Amino acid sequence: MFNQSQSFGRQDTLNTNLNTSAANLSASSNGLDTKISALNLQTSASLNNFSSSILAANGSNASADSNNTMSTATAWAPLNGWFAHGESIGGTDTNDYFSFSLNGTSNLSMVVSGLSADVDIRLLDANGNQIALSNNSGTHSVGGNAYKVGTSEAFDVTLNAGSYYFKASSYDGGVTDYKMNFLAKPVTYGSDWYSQNLKDSGINNWARQFGSDNKLERNEMMFIMQSALDGGTVDAQELSDLRKIVSSFQMDDYVKNLSTKVAFGSSANATYQGESLGNLVAGSSATHLDKLIGKWFLGNDLPSTSKSSGGTVSYSLASTNGLSGRNQVLFGQDSTSSQVKMSTSDIKQGSLADCYFVAALGALAGNSQHGVSSINNMFIDNGDGTFTVRFYGQNDGKVTTGAEYVTVNQYLSGSLAGYDNQNTGLWVALAEKAYTQFSELGISQRDTTANNYGNIEYGWGFRVMNAITGVTQGGVYADYSKVGSATPLGGFLSLSDIASRLNQGWAMTAGTLGSQEGKKVKIENSGIIASHEYVVVSANNSNGTLTLYNPWGVSDSSRGETNGYKTVSYNDFKKYFDKIHMG
Repeated sequence: MFNQSQSFGRQDTLNTNLNTSAANLSASSNGLDTKISALNLQTSASLNNFSSSILAANGSNASADSNNTMSTATAWAPLNGWFAHGESIGGTDTNDYFSFSLNGTSNLSMVVSGLSADVDIRLLDANGNQIALSNNSGTHSVGGNAYKVGTSEAFDVTLNAGSYYFKASSYDGGVTDYKMNFLAKPVTYGSDWYSQNLKDSGINNWARQFGSDNKLERNEMMFIMQSALDGGTVDAQELSDLRKIVSSFQMDDYVKNLSTKVAFGSSANATYQGESLGNLVAGSSATHLDKLIGKWFLGNDLPSTSKSSGGTVSYSLASTNGLSGRNQVLFGQDSTSSQVKMSTSDIKQGSLADCYFVAALGALAGNSQHGVSSINNMFIDNGDGTFTVRFYGQNDGKVTTGAEYVTVNQYLSGSLAGYDNQNTGLWVALAEKAYTQFSELGISQRDTTANNYGNIEYGWGFRVMNAITGVTQGGVYADYSKVGSATPLGGFLSLSDIASRLNQGWAMTAGTLGSQEGKKVKIENSGIIASHEYVVVSANNSNGTLTLYNPWGVSDSSRGETNGYKTVSYNDFKKYFDKIHMG
């Protein structure tokens, strides 16, 4: 049985009493560093539903333990400040009891998260009478039953000094880990910004805990938003308070962006897991808010399992065995904490018809001047098995928005963008998944805004490169008046122009003719794939050849490819290709 307790003092000093090898924190002389480290530890154990769902997916079962009655309750020290405790429940373990006391009149706020089954939470007085109940209902499947997510629970109450019990009950026997976070603050009656502006006691309590430096981190915002889950609905005051916090506090750009999408709304909130959802409004259910938090902060809104080109996607948890730290998980075992290594050959397209997208990734990965840093910087490691990924809105290669963010977890499909964890990490598969979720925002020039892998099939690389770099440079070169809705920057480039621009650090891909296009020649028997986009790796003026990379990334003697690489003459290049994309 999972069992972990943590106590956080009023000055955010970490006092640990952990029964798990996961925790090994050294207190920083900087209180903020300590607070963030503690939050990251809590997130990995509790805040993300991702880790809990693995338990359910693997068919684990909680066993009956000794704290199943009030008389055998697990005893906690008096609550003062922030306290966290984690266990598992379900199966034959139907109830967990915990006893605690308060030394003075206090505002007590509670958030229970990390659920993959339905759990009810009760606060009891010393005689077992119910004071508060949180019974947000239901679970929902994610990614075609890849894993389940249960709605988080919360309450906030004002209590006098005395003894109390906390009871967790399995609603239907489903097995889940759960993490309880309590915040007990002495009641004060002074007038300050919090009391004047934040009228909901739970939101006020958590905001006071985290806002002393006027900056809120990702995990802190999740706590604050989850505190509004009490009572089963988000009332008008809670919604107003959440919006005031998002507007008033400093946050990292991605935290502000994701929090805004939850509190103020986004067109992408229209659906969740293929079903109608909508923006948060006064009266929205706790489950509604929990889904929005899961969508934007935890990556729980996995793309639909159907593809427009046919077939379906099945998800499984990617293995990261043998990889250590952010850089290795993303970019493979040859990366270190101080150095990221990636290359064009990391790209393996898979079954999705998105050669333009993965070729653009490959072109940027092979460009040491700005592509590698752009790809590295687009990923933010949240420390809980999820990554927040940055893109920019664009129109025909022109950047139209500031940075926008989505979050992805490590449930991936091996049939799509391929990855070898040991050698190349997860970055290609995560980027493909994130771009699919990003398409929901309607700023990536896709035909629809469906969160569906099929929605990113077919396109042009010049629309992707600047969506990653955020810089309006480059475009498409072709002997056409229009490529889609884009006006080419010029005609098809000469070999010397290609070589010069590659040497200047441009990322470059090239698209082939369709098999039946009559502009030049039929392509079927040329060893070049029709209607396909390749990475232009290098150009050699002295012998008149180019090296290309096919994002399929395989060896095929009939096409003259070795691990995806192929050498062609410029004459053949000009014969079989009609568009050059740069970024």
